[in-house]
Amino acid sequence: MKVYGFSRVNPIARGNTRDLRVLWALEEMELPYELVGMDHPAHDLDTPQFRAMNPFGQLPVIDDDGVVVTESGAILLHLAHKTGRLAGTESTDGPRFPRFARRSLPLDFPCRQLCGTPKFGLLSRLRGVPTC
Repeated sequence: MKVYGFSRVNPIARGNTRDLRVLWALEEMELPYELVGMDHPAHDLDTPQFRAMNPFGQLPVIDDDGVVVTESGAILLHLAHKTGRLAGTESTDGPRFPRFARRSLPLDFPCRQLCGTPKFGLLSRLRGVPTC
């Protein structure tokens, strides 16, 4: 799994970037990953290669064996579903992330990104998840 995160940011953002959420979760889950450092002041996020993964030019992004997921909340939900960890369970069907997602994510942009088009919609491809 590749994790695209910040290698350098402007001083005001140090310690406050959302890629830290993903790195923390991966460490807690003891999942192996490769960190791909992106230099924000050098405009690494504006390259065509990166924009092909995330047209919005934002971090974090993961590439989990060809499944590209953007937005820290969506990545955490993906990891929780994949591993069955960090989300708890309400039944034997696995993590309770669908209810968490409906309550925790704003219903505009993140919902479109999670449930939207087949190319970008993570939740739309998972069994039993309501559409937005």
